[in-house]
Amino acid sequence: MKRGQAKRWLTDKLELQRKLTLGAVAAMVGMALAAWAFELGIVVLILWFGFHCSWMVALLIGGGILGALQMFVLNGSRQELGDQTIAADEHGQSFEAAQPLSSVWTYALGQMETNMTGIERLLRLCCLPQRMAAAALFTKQRLTQVEAINPAQCGRVISFLRGESGKVSLPELLANVELTNPAAVLRDLSMIDGVLFLLRDQPGISLAPRLHEEIDKWMAQDRERKQREVDEQ
Repeated sequence: MKRGQAKRWLTDKLELQRKLTLGAVAAMVGMALAAWAFELGIVVLILWFGFHCSWMVALLIGGGILGALQMFVLNGSRQELGDQTIAADEHGQSFEAAQPLSSVWTYALGQMETNMTGIERLLRLCCLPQRMAAAALFTKQRLTQVEAINPAQCGRVISFLRGESGKVSLPELLANVELTNPAAVLRDLSMIDGVLFLLRDQPGISLAPRLHEEIDKWMAQDRERKQREVDEQ
């Protein structure tokens, strides 16, 4: 796979990934709004029935409580969904890798840890609407980051990985592929669906089998397109 082909393939893939991420944003926003409205309605009913206050007062108090809870959850989401620091070599060089969107969905849907107490599970469930809203905001930020990925630099890395079997250690990758800003390119790669960062033993990077299949399919279609252009001339 030549560098020019890698860049064109990655440009097409990133456009598809952008659309999928946009769809994820829309889905999370819709879920967050529905969950927020449901939870706010329950809180308003509790305040109105339990404290005999007016609907307007109950709505203001309930909205204030849930709003404060939303700010608390937003602050916590930056830690849970933030980048992971990965050591690139034994000399202490490191870089930041973004978490996959599957982790964001897990966070949004409130997956329960097995070692949680009953009270912790209840509190986590009560914060589900706020977690969905925080995940939607995080995914919107990820959409902007995906749009800014450098296809030329990332394409060079993917082109190199196509010719390697299995995991390539990060020092080996950086020694064989010249990158203007390795830290930025590696973080960009961590956001591309199908690019795997393998951290067991020595950290390395590889391509998922399905990504190889996607590239093979795209290259076959690209050859057919070029042949049609030649035939039409």
